[in-house]
Amino acid sequence: MNPQLKGKKSCILVTTCIGRAFAYLLKRSDAFFQDYELFEFITERQTPLASEFDIPDELLDGCSLFLSLTPGWADWGNEKTYHDLLARVPAHVPRLSLPYPVFLPLWPYHSSEPRNDLVNDRPSRFSNRPICFPYGDAFVQSLLRQGLGKAEIIRKYLAIDWDEAMDLDALLAKVLDIQRAKERHTDVKIIDFIEGRFREKQLFVTMNHIGNDLAIHIVDQILEKIGLEPLDPAVHRTISQLMAPELPIHPGIIDHFNLRYVTKDHRYRLDDRQLLTFEDYLGRYIDFA
Repeated sequence: MNPQLKGKKSCILVTTCIGRAFAYLLKRSDAFFQDYELFEFITERQTPLASEFDIPDELLDGCSLFLSLTPGWADWGNEKTYHDLLARVPAHVPRLSLPYPVFLPLWPYHSSEPRNDLVNDRPSRFSNRPICFPYGDAFVQSLLRQGLGKAEIIRKYLAIDWDEAMDLDALLAKVLDIQRAKERHTDVKIIDFIEGRFREKQLFVTMNHIGNDLAIHIVDQILEKIGLEPLDPAVHRTISQLMAPELPIHPGIIDHFNLRYVTKDHRYRLDDRQLLTFEDYLGRYIDFA
């Protein structure tokens, strides 16, 4: 018997960084915590996938529950290795496949940020973390390339007429349709929940990081499928957002989708020290590096 189990069953969790929210919430279930020892294998932004996990065959063979993302939801740049890992899971091991959603309609100009490659590890004067903006913005990058100054970029961005700039409703429909097709091959379902709730609940804190309400929805399904009760309602009320940062939303997009959990002047938690409005964040993003 694996000495780490202490008489418990073993559960293996293989996900991207959103799995940290799943792990925390699973452990908040008294029944799950009593029954299972959780082994977490979670990728980060710069981490190769399964080649770094080194999950021993003994752990896989003795596993009582294997939780992993359905292939195709996330491009980790190492897809064959991921399929190889899934193929190693013995047939007798119960599995549940999980989604890894993205949600571009609230951040339609999302892009990679090439300036991140030029940043060293010096800390920001606003935070205790190195300067880095992992979520780029194509609109800002375009105006920077044109040589516009900070004040003019902010003015232009805040003045965007989204009805003219792009069809946000068509983007929403496309994003949901693409992921609904992926969901057909996934045990845990989320797309109907997202479509019905994204206006009233903070289901996403960035385009690829889920908010607490969506994380709880996913974990409650996991618990139900293994015969356990959903999370206590107190969990909903007593935890701060598990994923960071919170990426600010353009005030015009708040209006367009009639988002009811934020206002135009809402302050978002960028990190452990900064609470910024959209305009505050925009200025920091333009200046960085």
